[in-house]
Amino acid sequence: MKKSLLLSLAAAFVIPATAQISTGYYRVENYMTHRYAYIVDNKGSINWTTTEADLQAIKLWKGFDKAVCDPASVLYFDHKGGKEYNVAAQGTSVYDMIDYNLRLTSGNDNTWYAYGQKDNMVKYLGDGEAADVAEGYMCTSATGSYRRWYITGITPDGDNYFGIKPEVTVGGKFYASMFASFPMSPYSQGMKMYAITLVDQGMAVKTEITGTAPGGCPILIECSYAGVSDNRMNVGGSGTMPADNMLRGVYFDNDDGKHWNRTAFDTDTMRVLGTCKDGSLGFVSAGYQYIPANKAYLLVPKGTPEELKIVTYEEYLANRQIYPTGVTVSPEAAALRKGETTTFTATVTPADATDKSVTWTSSAPGVASVDGAGKVTAAGAGSATITATTSNGLTATATVTVTVPATSITVEPATLALNNGASAKLTATVLPGDASNKSVTWTTGDAAVAAVSADGTVTATGNGTTTITATTADGTALSASCAVTVTTAVTSITLTPDYYEGQKGDSFDITAEVYPDDATDRSVTWSSSAPEVATVDADGHVEILEEGIANISATSNDGSAISGYCRVVATSDVILATSITVEPTTYEAIEGSEFTLTATVLPENVSFPEVLFTTNHSSIATVDNTGLVKIVGVGECEITAYTTDGTNLSAVCRVTGVSGVEEIIAPGTTADVYDTKGVLVARDADTATLRALPEGIYIVGGRKVVL
Repeated sequence: MKKSLLLSLAAAFVIPATAQISTGYYRVENYMTHRYAYIVDNKGSINWTTTEADLQAIKLWKGFDKAVCDPASVLYFDHKGGKEYNVAAQGTSVYDMIDYNLRLTSGNDNTWYAYGQKDNMVKYLGDGEAADVAEGYMCTSATGSYRRWYITGITPDGDNYFGIKPEVTVGGKFYASMFASFPMSPYSQGMKMYAITLVDQGMAVKTEITGTAPGGCPILIECSYAGVSDNRMNVGGSGTMPADNMLRGVYFDNDDGKHWNRTAFDTDTMRVLGTCKDGSLGFVSAGYQYIPANKAYLLVPKGTPEELKIVTYEEYLANRQIYPTGVTVSPEAAALRKGETTTFTATVTPADATDKSVTWTSSAPGVASVDGAGKVTAAGAGSATITATTSNGLTATATVTVTVPATSITVEPATLALNNGASAKLTATVLPGDASNKSVTWTTGDAAVAAVSADGTVTATGNGTTTITATTADGTALSASCAVTVTTAVTSITLTPDYYEGQKGDSFDITAEVYPDDATDRSVTWSSSAPEVATVDADGHVEILEEGIANISATSNDGSAISGYCRVVATSDVILATSITVEPTTYEAIEGSEFTLTATVLPENVSFPEVLFTTNHSSIATVDNTGLVKIVGVGECEITAYTTDGTNLSAVCRVTGVSGVEEIIAPGTTADVYDTKGVLVARDADTATLRALPEGIYIVGGRKVVL
């Protein structure tokens, strides 16, 4: 109950000298209501200026049955001299709350008045609830005998003792958890105090506290009896805090407004005294929302089981599992070929581990699988990690590298014919498709006939035959070969004579010169383009049969399709060319341009008006048999037209290939432009200016440009 009361001012008066209360532990009971005082919070205040008090940190309850086992009713009176006392309980004190010590003065019937005094103001503490109910409240507005208090020392052998009320009964013994700010030790027969010093494997190990448990030490108490009066404790004394105690405690569970002071129960990290499912004593995850005041609880790591059986250290040793602390795998690595097997061995430490079994797994079963005994079977190319896992999750690993060996090799093509100096690439196929190493080594049987590079490219180096071999590089030494034949092809044929003019009935012989001299097959086949005019036999002997024109050719037989020609003109009245001209005679244009060159042969009734076009620089301009000229480069060249009637007359067109505009004036720059007479056409012209000029020939930056 929260109360905020206006305080009346009391006039200053003289308090008579009385007996004093010695420093020690007491209970405080109201003279009129017989309600006991409990400190249930660490907050509170007295405002001397506004006469307002908030004393809801001190509660009043009727009944010794409640007070006898509640540490909050055990108040420590610390005599500060004269009438001043600091009254403390459960980790706090009146001085902590209101910044003043209490003063005590005796009343009638062994009672006392408790009050605070500042300058000329006095505020008495009393029970503000006059009705006969279980709960009252501490205030400074009570009057009369409601201000009187019995202050009775706590002794284990009297009527005002501190006793333990058991929470759990197991096996004829009674147990309670306790957290109090005062020291205590067992008084009644059969009582023991314990700390919890180890939590492991579902067990909480208890360690007995002999002598006195110091204040603020959370403990587990064992009793031989169920009644509070049979479970009495000595209050006071001194003791040593047990080491490694995992018990913790809560002093307060107050939900009163601004005096709210509670500790939420966390099922992950807290366990409270209770009964395990098998009926044994333990610390369990109970259905608390908040930890009850003055109770001890067990603080545990996350992941701890929901219930922990309370055992002695000897019982713990007898029942604990000895878990592995380490594991190794041997060998640490293995190299296998597909289909091979090996067995790994796992060594678990310590040697006396309760469960030394391991579980085997593979990171890549498609590479290497492993069975429950550690036997590994290589399944495919690659690497896999083999892991041994102990029953408590420790791991060790080994690495398996699996290779797939080659089982066969083929070379395509199996035969190869090359002209001397030519090249061709061979392909080696290694099986199976998942072979780990498909690389091969290439070798030649005769480097003077054919050489081979690392990628299988064969280059013919001389006439003859040899074998090119591919050998697997994975150690299997499998091989396959290609039979290579190298020949020298004909590159040109010259006929002598290459022109013959005669009459019907004439005959003559033509000689064929085949190059190069080391051509493998230097034989030729003779033919006539007009057998009705002239025939030729296999030896190059020509017979003229009729007037007209025939081309006699000798063609290589080695497949190179090289031919040489002799033009035969058979007529009784031939009109020969007297002149030849071309139009145009000069032409300038940028790369990529083309034009047609026209040749005129006179006289108009010439017997053979055909002409032959040639270029002296095919990298600048090309020409075909129709006179179509294509400019393919920058520079100057000559396109020549020849008569074909044996007169060898010629005419020339000079062609100039020039650069484009973008190559004359670079982006972001300018140049002066002149015509071919040296007259300035445009100053500081850029590319756009140059393109806008009329078609013609210009000089830009010392270079001729055709637009």
